[in-house]
Amino acid sequence: MRSTREKWEVVERVKRLGVIETDALALRRIALTLHNWHEKECGTDHGCIERDETTGKAYWRNSTTMQRSPVRDMETGALTRLQGIMTRYRRRMVPYVQTDPRGASLYLVPRKTLQWYRLPIDQIYSQGVAVY
Repeated sequence: MRSTREKWEVVERVKRLGVIETDALALRRIALTLHNWHEKECGTDHGCIERDETTGKAYWRNSTTMQRSPVRDMETGALTRLQGIMTRYRRRMVPYVQTDPRGASLYLVPRKTLQWYRLPIDQIYSQGVAVY
């Protein structure tokens, strides 16, 4: 569990990009939700989350019985909320969702950084602000 001090340090870094505090807190919650989801996609001793390719629905695959059961799709809701918040800041920055659960799941990359490097965002997202 992250400390309160660490939480506010992340919020302050996001605010320095020009994001209001309520949006910064919401972005942090979105990042935590996505991180949790990505960890479960990678799997645990008990199973993993997988998405049906034809329907797009999320399922929990039990690792002992190999049976699938529907699971609440937290990823789609988080991505929708992210898109809604980022429409207010689209001129300033671009969000990047990193699905590897070993690090932060959300990065906010200033457009100036993208213009400076002139590389695809998936190659320079770490130059942005990690939200965790």
